[in-house]
Amino acid sequence: MRPSALSLRAAACALLAACVTRPAPVPDAAPAQPPPARAEPFALSDLKAAEQSMLGARLALAARFDGAPATEIRWIARVGERELGSGTAPLAAGPEGTWCALLQLSYGSAAADLAPFQAQETMEVVVEAAADAGGTERRDTRSLHMRAPHIPEVYMLSVQASREPGNNAALDLTYLLAAKNPNLFDVRASGLHYTAMLGGREVSQGDLPLGDRIPAAAENTWEIPAVASTENMGRDFPAKLRSAETMPWAFAGSLRVGGIDVPVDLKGELKLSKQ
Repeated sequence: MRPSALSLRAAACALLAACVTRPAPVPDAAPAQPPPARAEPFALSDLKAAEQSMLGARLALAARFDGAPATEIRWIARVGERELGSGTAPLAAGPEGTWCALLQLSYGSAAADLAPFQAQETMEVVVEAAADAGGTERRDTRSLHMRAPHIPEVYMLSVQASREPGNNAALDLTYLLAAKNPNLFDVRASGLHYTAMLGGREVSQGDLPLGDRIPAAAENTWEIPAVASTENMGRDFPAKLRSAETMPWAFAGSLRVGGIDVPVDLKGELKLSKQ
């Protein structure tokens, strides 16, 4: 049986409809992206403390350049209004495309110079730097929080006295001096200038050379010997030893530690043993 003209037309329409390419659905438009930020011609990228001492610190400064780098930077470092250093530092190639410089800070050379730092645990060092980039001087600022330098504490652990039985004419003394380093870095004690007193009389004085390291957050001690006798205490010294229960002592001078002379002015009472 031959298909009718109506059925052939229906089949052709169905085949045509199946072969027509349907347009793909249009996806939602992506949100507009902001243009990439332009790199700064000169920018400070990092600031770290390389080393620190009682006299100052050395900072490592890193910078980036969008283009040919400069050969040096001009810088100034401050804590608050106080300037700790300034100058010109050469730049050397560093990691990951940075250029690095070492900056030397100075806290001063006397205990009085460090006095403003004693009441604070940390300090904020602000570095302002300038460099030639793209034919123009460019500036940037970077800050760093670091431990403030603290003056070592000097104190007397004890004053000890001994004498031979029956001897009321002389007293052997030992002044046990100590210094505690509160910093996170080691310091070195290089010398002690002192005068030791007992009962208001000088029993020893001098300059004691030292070469001892005081570790971070630790202490070191020194024994300073002296002799109290009728020669330096007077003829009535034996009578005082027999009658007195205590006698005032004093120890004054300066301890040179970390390159700074730390004043020493200590007083106390020595308990005398009866014989």
